[in-house]
Amino acid sequence: MPAKAAAPKATVLTSKAEEELRGALNALGSDDFEEREEASRKLKEMGTEVHAKLKASLEAAKDPEVRSRLLSILNPRPVGSVKTTVLVAHDGWVVLETGSTENVKVGDRFAIRREESSVGAVTVHRVSEELALAVVLAGEPAHGDQAVSQK
Repeated sequence: MPAKAAAPKATVLTSKAEEELRGALNALGSDDFEEREEASRKLKEMGTEVHAKLKASLEAAKDPEVRSRLLSILNPRPVGSVKTTVLVAHDGWVVLETGSTENVKVGDRFAIRREESSVGAVTVHRVSEELALAVVLAGEPAHGDQAVSQK
């Protein structure tokens, strides 16, 4: 009779690490963008040891921003530049053609280029099937401009 595979060992965190984990998870839903960014960075730095707890948090999360950030930590995409096109630019927002939800994640930053010049920057706010809604950080993007991800 074959031996049963051993159950994976549960990661035991120190009380300080557990407190940092809880704080970072709570901060993912903050109203402050920089606080959410810092929380994401901290969770990524904690590594795979906390993935089981992140998966449990993902299952319980109702906030789309929190879910998106947890998914990007648990399933990072390969490093590489994403190039896309500005479809619509209006009142501080742009719509980018992304091709799929695999190419672009909430929080991604893009440099906006027109011909060979940099004309602005945007950060992705929402992602759907083949489009992304991004807030303009600088400049005045226009229809047809190229958006290149900043890694």
